[in-house]
Amino acid sequence: MAKINPATQVNHPPVLIIGAGIAGLVFAQGLRKHSIPFLVFERDTAANSRLQGWALTIHFALGRLLSMLPDDILQRLDDTQVDPRLSCDKSHSVFINLETCEYKWKLPPGYGTRKRLSRDRFRQLLLSGLEESKTLLWGKEFVGFDVDESGLPLARFADGTQYKGCLLVGADGSSSRIRGRLYDLQAAPTRPLPVMFLGTSVVVREPYIAALRALDPTLFQGCQPRTRTWMWFSVMESPDINGTASRPPEERLWKIQLCLSWLTSAAEDAEQQGGDSSAPDLSTDAARIRVMRQKAADFDPRIASVFRDAIPDDHGPVLKLRLFDWHIPSPSTGTLGAVTLVGDAAHTMSMYRGEGFNHAILDAYHLCQTAREISNAAGTEDGRWLEVREKAIRDYEGETRARGEVAVAMCRASCLEVHYWDKLSENSIVRRTGHYA
Repeated sequence: MAKINPATQVNHPPVLIIGAGIAGLVFAQGLRKHSIPFLVFERDTAANSRLQGWALTIHFALGRLLSMLPDDILQRLDDTQVDPRLSCDKSHSVFINLETCEYKWKLPPGYGTRKRLSRDRFRQLLLSGLEESKTLLWGKEFVGFDVDESGLPLARFADGTQYKGCLLVGADGSSSRIRGRLYDLQAAPTRPLPVMFLGTSVVVREPYIAALRALDPTLFQGCQPRTRTWMWFSVMESPDINGTASRPPEERLWKIQLCLSWLTSAAEDAEQQGGDSSAPDLSTDAARIRVMRQKAADFDPRIASVFRDAIPDDHGPVLKLRLFDWHIPSPSTGTLGAVTLVGDAAHTMSMYRGEGFNHAILDAYHLCQTAREISNAAGTEDGRWLEVREKAIRDYEGETRARGEVAVAMCRASCLEVHYWDKLSENSIVRRTGHYA
């Protein structure tokens, strides 16, 4: 039998967090602020093992985030902004006709104070204090869990180790392994979206994006009415950040994000999965760049030139994503509140409303309050804390399920409508402001 780590054999077993992504780390820092014992387990062997994605906009969940973070993290939060010179993000919501650069709308921020963060720098900040305190363990591939006769979850890992805690939290993303062990995914399966998505980040010289930044200096999205191709552009890093601001304009460097998506049919989906020669080849970075250029050829020349001239032929990586969504279908049963989910593991949604990260923060906030309630009860000796945990997790999952169900549905509808120029209006779901916090 695998040896149980002695660090978890204490009067107050820790909260076990599977996944050191943003959701897991925000939750861990919230626990750290309130001195609640925890351990974070990450399958990667180091922080830089994988690309950490693109920029994040925090809007309706900003207040909750600020209230959760310990002071040493909070004081450095603005250093992780895409533009650290700003106290908050003031970019507009811009949607354009990609064929003509005509504006469908250009709206002021739909929320109050917002911050647009570099995902990589923000994650590095959230790692602060965890490795030093040995509460973050790298190279831990989760393989399963059990709940013992005393009601404590036992997490098992591929290296043969296992750890016991008072609560097991799956923060392991949209392909969560814990989700599949908590719920019957045949009865409540993930739902694919009929969309192909390609995205990349690239460093370009200032003249290449001058025309794009004239449309909006920070970010915009748009649609090609005839081909129903959607595009996202955003600035991830400016010359002020990378040290090239003092150079002549033609030598200044900008890191930008470019994403395209288009609707697919069931037949096209089958062709992609089966390797049919009539489907576009998306098997390599070079092939994906060729497809992005083909899709952009019908854009206004100011936009098409970026895909044609600014992205090198050998650029990579270019991510290919098949989008799907899911949300908690009902409170989990059989674990007596010993195991639950947070973030994308609890509600996977498409990115077209920019809400996924904000919901992950709300999850972390509410689950942190739940963990405090469990922690306070865990000091009792009569075992009643298990009843407290079961009710607290049931309440947490009820709120998360109700909120996630609405958000997932709105994101699905937005994903479909942004590809239809003529259907977009002032009543479009993609424009609506959510009120969740």
